[in-house]
Amino acid sequence: MSMVKSPTAAFSWFDHSLGVLGIFNPFAYIYAKSTWSAVDRGVYKGLPKVMRNVIKITPAKNLMEMQDPKAKRNYLQNQLMTF
Repeated sequence: MSMVKSPTAAFSWFDHSLGVLGIFNPFAYIYAKSTWSAVDRGVYKGLPKVMRNVIKITPAKNLMEMQDPKAKRNYLQNQLMTF
């Protein structure tokens, strides 16, 4: 599935937008990993998943991801090495 998501930036934005709309889903609060559970790792560690999705669909994404350039570089290297 990651191969399908990676070529298009529009799908990524749409995916994060649906994550934000997940707060209106009443069934999302039943499970242990709800939309308000905290992110476990990365730049967004400690933030609720909804807040992470809101940040990712705004220009603030660049400001957040500038805090950890090593993780971004590793991600890009892994993406390039798969081809």
